[in-house]
Amino acid sequence: MKYLAWVLISIIVLIPSTVLAADFSPVGQQILFSFDESFPFPCGGISPALPTPLYIVLLNPAHSELFGWEASYEVVGEAIVLTTELAGVATNSGGQREFRVEYSSPLPCTEMTVLATISVMSLESSPSCFVLGGLNGASILGDLPVLKWANGELQQAIAGGIDEGGAAQLLNCPATPEQHYFCVGTVAQKKLNWGTIKSLYR
Repeated sequence: MKYLAWVLISIIVLIPSTVLAADFSPVGQQILFSFDESFPFPCGGISPALPTPLYIVLLNPAHSELFGWEASYEVVGEAIVLTTELAGVATNSGGQREFRVEYSSPLPCTEMTVLATISVMSLESSPSCFVLGGLNGASILGDLPVLKWANGELQQAIAGGIDEGGAAQLLNCPATPEQHYFCVGTVAQKKLNWGTIKSLYR
């Protein structure tokens, strides 16, 4: 339960607006990037040119068996994605940096479940930001990840974490990831740009 408390404290301190985003997901489930597979940790301060695993994890699942999920991500900076590995026996019909995942048998879910592992590397000493979001043409309209449960239910999940974007930062991380860092501004700008585009169609 320690990691759950850490996430909740971070959300309250850094971005009170995340509480409003919970309206999209009544059960409060979140998908985010983490450099640790057992504890939500969005900062990976490693040496350049050293491959490292970055996990896409599901927190606080509404049900215990997942049949599939949908999400996408973008990389801001010079980081390189080397490989992507899905948890369980799964197929992904999504495009590059997209996940439209289905399991041949349901994936068991616990309080924190790894959905995918990507190996990342940076050749620069400047930070890169990995931002998680929804999928174009998702099963539920909106810009949030979608979860497909074994009971047939579809739900959106918050792209959660310390900056409301499910984001992770590679390199140049502060000692405590709760502090303001590169990805906060990156996610804020991404949301601003997306809001501008949507306003053209209102």
